[in-house]
This record gives sequence, structure tokens and C-alpha cells, in this order.
Amino acid sequence: MSDLHVTKVLIIDDSEEHRYIFRRYLRLYALKYEVHEAPDGTSGSRLAEALNPDCILLDLNLPGESGYELLVNLVGCGRPPKRTVIILTGVGGRVLEEGVRALGATGLLVKGDTDAAALDSAIQQAIKQDAPQRRP
Repeated sequence: MSDLHVTKVLIIDDSEEHRYIFRRYLRLYALKYEVHEAPDGTSGSRLAEALNPDCILLDLNLPGESGYELLVNLVGCGRPPKRTVIILTGVGGRVLEEGVRALGATGLLVKGDTDAAALDSAIQQAIKQDAPQRRP
């Protein structure tokens, strides 16, 4: 008997191209992921509440509300975080990664350096890391 748990992932990114790329990567694992998308923070926040995804992929450069503000709203102020969030960014770096982790993100991926296998691995590791401590 196999475990057929489907992981719900919400991609919040204003770039249609980037949403397409990450959606395509996740669909390579067709039976493993249920993918939802939002082009901005407002719809992303609403979908996060409605869907309660297992993992959120969040771009920091969003129209309106910044990705940083949205990150804080998605994970909550307390620890452990109430949602698993991985930041998507065009440029990485140790200082940025430390900063988003301090705000509650579980990880950071650089868009141009991330392939399907790396994305799958990052999502699975983030969920495992947050699962024992995640708040309802």
C-alpha cells in the first residue's frame, strides 16, 4: 500500500512566467502536488486562508503589499510558524536568507537556480521541518 498524500502548494508571484515555470516543475510530480496560484498578496492571503496549503512559495516583489509584509501575515508573529513558507527570489544571499528566516520563512530559493528536483526537495524538507511544530 502506498502513501498517496497530495501536497497542496500555493504559489504567490506576480510574474505569470514564474508561476508557469514552478507549476510545470510541480506537475512533473503529478500525483504528489495540488498546485494553486495567486498573482498578488491580497488574493494569495485569501487563498492561503481558504486552502490551508501544506507549503506556500512566496515572491518578495509583489504589487501592493510587499512579500515581507505578507510573509509575516502568513506565518504569524508567534513561533512556531502557522504556515510553511519558502521565499522565491531573483537574487539570493546569506543576509537575505537570514532575514526571511528571522521573519518566519522556512527557506529561500533563487528562481534562476532552482530546477524541478530542487523545488521538490525544498518543499518536502520544509514541510518535514515545520510539521512537528506547526500551529493549527
